[in-house]
Amino acid sequence: MKKLPIVAITILICAFQLSFIQEIKAQTSGQVSFTFKTVTQNGTYAPKHVLAAWIEDEGGFVKTRLVRANQRKQYLYTWKASSNSNEVDAITGSTLTSHQTMNIEWDCTDLDGNVVPDGEYVLWVEFTEKHGQGPLTSITFTKGTEAVHLTPPNEANYIDMIFDYTPDGVGVEVNNGQRRVKIFPNPSSGIFQVENSDNEELHITVFSMSGIEIERKLLPPTTSNQLDLTGYSKGNYLLRITGERETSMVKVSIK
Repeated sequence: MKKLPIVAITILICAFQLSFIQEIKAQTSGQVSFTFKTVTQNGTYAPKHVLAAWIEDEGGFVKTRLVRANQRKQYLYTWKASSNSNEVDAITGSTLTSHQTMNIEWDCTDLDGNVVPDGEYVLWVEFTEKHGQGPLTSITFTKGTEAVHLTPPNEANYIDMIFDYTPDGVGVEVNNGQRRVKIFPNPSSGIFQVENSDNEELHITVFSMSGIEIERKLLPPTTSNQLDLTGYSKGNYLLRITGERETSMVKVSIK
């Protein structure tokens, strides 16, 4: 049997190495935020309902982000089939008693806390008001170095949807290396200073860490404002800050 010449062997090795390198995908860190409001399907137990939100990729389940269903979670059929009821690192809570605006967050990590590879992902939401399959919605997006902003049209059971994927270093908090919006001190006793270098009107929605909308505030178009959350209990909250051009999520703490 003839032996391959050294040049041919070298070419094969280089081709293999190139193929291997191409298989290694980038892993851009970032943040996903999805705000939506559910609408009753007039199920048996309406308006009470159980709800789950989770992430999938082309290979299937990645991570659960929210489960509001201490009981009857077995009727979240699609989530259960995808995740095998995996709730690692998810926000969990009791059955929801009313339909309301909610927020889902994902830091683009897997079950082990590692940043997932760039590529196409799907965020799923499911709820049910009965002992049976309830309505689903999903958002498909590409995770990478480019920001994604989506406002899907209203559906029968999901309305006012706003989706944002923001790679680290991109979005409302950064402009040529400088923050557009600063919130400080953080943590605070409940009074936060808001510096807005773009001098634009800011819509601020306050969410609990379980994703429930608590309040909406409007700050006038000035460079310096005060955000008063002194009526809130001690703990962490999420602020969705929407200006004329960009939207971002910020976690604040009240001590």
